Parts: sequence; structure tokens; C-alpha cells
Amino acid sequence: MRLGFMAAAVAATVVFASGEARAQIFPPQLVQKALNKSVPLLQTSAGKFEARMGKVCFSCHHQSLPSVAYANVAGRGLNLDEKARQHQADYVYGFAAKMKPLLAASVRQNDPAATRKIDQITVDPTISVSYLLFGLEADGRKADETLGLAAQFLARKQSADGRWPVFAARPPMEGSEITCTALAVKALHTYGLAEYSDENRERLERGRQWLAQAHPRSTEDKAYRLLGLRWAGAESGQIEQSTRDLLDDQRDDGGWSQLPGKGSDAYATGLAMIVLHDGGGVPVSDAAYSRGTVYLFATQKPDGSWRVAKRATAVQPHLETGFPHGKDQFISVAGTAWATAALALNLPEQSRTAKR
Repeated sequence: MRLGFMAAAVAATVVFASGEARAQIFPPQLVQKALNKSVPLLQTSAGKFEARMGKVCFSCHHQSLPSVAYANVAGRGLNLDEKARQHQADYVYGFAAKMKPLLAASVRQNDPAATRKIDQITVDPTISVSYLLFGLEADGRKADETLGLAAQFLARKQSADGRWPVFAARPPMEGSEITCTALAVKALHTYGLAEYSDENRERLERGRQWLAQAHPRSTEDKAYRLLGLRWAGAESGQIEQSTRDLLDDQRDDGGWSQLPGKGSDAYATGLAMIVLHDGGGVPVSDAAYSRGTVYLFATQKPDGSWRVAKRATAVQPHLETGFPHGKDQFISVAGTAWATAALALNLPEQSRTAKR
């Protein structure tokens, strides 16, 4: 047992009073030490990804999900390079800006050629555009015409039954129609253009109805179903049941696994913790959150990363970005982002960053 884990376990001992679990507070220095390793690693790797890929594509794992981590880290006295954060946000925004003429033609003129071109550029348009807008919203990017057109392009990808389909079979990030639908709901709610407000309300309601009857098969599904229902304004009973479903999957080691029968990992654990807090209203002081925190302390590598085993089938040559874990590095970046975001909430917020 590592000394850091021992300290965390002592700090987060779950005690029982009047039959209810209560978690103790973690020493801020312990959290700061963990995150002052993971945050610079995420930012450095994102820069190297950009350097290797240039203007070819942005990354859901290197840019979009780390943006969620940076949003939670900001204002908490940690080693966050705000200049690098802004640069990465601008880098991702640039892809939407570059497509603006095509987006306008597709949305406002119903131009099939423009739509096909965007589909070719984004490869898997529903999930790619959803992650692009999700990361920018986390970065605090204000709504504008460019992002509004991207949201309306995404809106037109909705199926008749209310879901947004995903075509890639690259779990966990790009293999769930529940994830895609939840992210599309968030994008449309945040960036949808006012001129399409009536259409958007109808689409959001159909998305909510589909999520309400969807049957999740993984932690990814359960987490994003809860988020999607929250974002779509679902009834409190649906939110509470979805929260219980996700809480019930916590394992004895404090973590969550991506799939039933598999071991816990940082991707599933960090995601579950953030969703329980943001979507289910579970406080950081809750025993379940603290048990997850202990798991993350126990499994962080000395270099600041968390290793997550790759499940997706490779569709392109391996790309090194300076992040540890070889061919597991892309999903490990995503797992490290979720773990960082979850741990950061254990620290008090000192200030709020302005919307960009």
C-alpha cells in the first residue's frame, strides 16, 4: 500500500453515526499534490497532440474532456496554465469557425452537398460535434452564430424516435447513443439559435422522452442518461431513480467499472463521481463520493496519470502525444481528465472564471 493511499484512507475514513455513512474531509494538500501532477500532464499532452495533428482534427480525449477538468480546477489554487487552456479552447473553436460557411449552407439552405462535406470532415458528425460543443461550453465559451449553427446542424441529425445516433464503435467515449443524445441535448440547450427555438423545444422534449425510456447497459450509459435527463429538464423522480442506479454500481474498492464484471478504472469512476454531483446533486461530503476519492488516490500513477485499458478498436495508426501508457494513452488521457475533475471538487472554490 502506497503511503499516499494510506494518508488518503485515514483522511477519508467513513464512519457511521445514527446508522448513516458520513465521510470526513480530505486534507487540501493531498488533493493539491495529486492535481498539480495531473493537470500539467494533461495540458502538455494536449499541446503535443495539436503539434502532431495541426489543423487536421481536434481531439475529444485530449481537448474536450480535459476542458471539463480545467473548469473544475480553475479558481482552486492549482497549477493550471490559463494561457495554454485558452489556446486549446481557441484551437477547438477554430474547427467550428472553419466550417461556418458549410454549416450555414447546411442549416439555412438545406444544402445536401454542404451536409455531406461536414460529415466527411467530422467523420462521425453527431458525436464529434457534440463533444466539440461540450468542451467549449466547459471552457466558458459564449454562444455565438458559429456555435449556434453547429448546434443546429447537430439538431438535424436527430432520429425520429428522439435519439441522436452514433456510428463509431469506439467505446466508451464513442459507442453509446445515450452519450450522444445527452451531449446533443446539452449542446442544443446551450448554443441553439433563437430563430429555431420552437423546433429546438420539440427536439429537446423528444430527446428527453427517448432518454427516459432508454435501457443503459454500462456505466457510460447510466452516467450520461442521468446527465441528459437533468439537462433536458426531466421530472425529479426520473433524476432520483437514475442517481440511485448509478450509486448502486459503486464497487467495494470505491470505484466504478465501465462494464459489469470488469474491474474499476479512473474513467468510469471519475465520470460517475462528476455525474452524481452535477446531475444527481450528490454532495462531495457524501460517503460514496469520498470512497470514490480514495479509489482515485490509490490508483494514480507517480507521474500524475491514471492508466485505463483501451477497449476501442484501432481505426488509425498509433500517435504518441507524450502521455504515458503507450497504446492505452488516449483513453488514459480521458480517464485522467475525469479523475482530475472529480478530485478537484474536494477543494474549495476560491474564485470564478469569467465566461469567454
